[in-house]
Amino acid sequence: MHRVRVRIVEDALDANNTIARANRDDFDRAGVAVANLMGAPGAGKTALLERVLRDLGGVRAGVLEGDVQGTLDADRLASLHVPVTQLQTGDGFGGECHLDANMVRSALPSIPLEEIDLLVIENVGNLVCPAEFRVGEDVRAMVCSVIVGSSVGQGRGSPQHNDGPSTSALVTCRASRVHDASGGAPLLYFPSPTERPPGAPDPALRA
Repeated sequence: MHRVRVRIVEDALDANNTIARANRDDFDRAGVAVANLMGAPGAGKTALLERVLRDLGGVRAGVLEGDVQGTLDADRLASLHVPVTQLQTGDGFGGECHLDANMVRSALPSIPLEEIDLLVIENVGNLVCPAEFRVGEDVRAMVCSVIVGSSVGQGRGSPQHNDGPSTSALVTCRASRVHDASGGAPLLYFPSPTERPPGAPDPALRA
């Protein structure tokens, strides 16, 4: 029997990476550094941002807030008087559990790039999908809480949110920094190939 293997995943990621490079070009032209903040639902991404955004000195920061639906996190950050753009994947993107390069590109006209030095993209709370999709960022960071890797689902009241050790390992190997939810020093930082685990990207490389 003749079989043909369709490389759907690879083709989808290739297309995403092409758009991510276009995003990167736009960020570079505007002189904006971009961080992609990832983590499980309820890990403390927004809480960490609330703390960090209060103590940036002269750095002008903006936030692209990713959620499936709702504006709670965006409202919390907007109260800090920084420009916040809400991106809901439930509006025209099928309710995806991650942000991809095309979604980010669709939001660029709403982001005042000329008014900021740093854009933090708070990805949708998930430990699998966001790790696979570049969005044009300079660096990826992961926020890790004590329940990540054990039983996130119990904390959220839904077994669908149970991201176990294997998913934690996936997103950790795609991140260049891993923070705990207290906002302290990075738990892990992989600045050079000899210090990164196999498969972890070089933070110096751009999408």
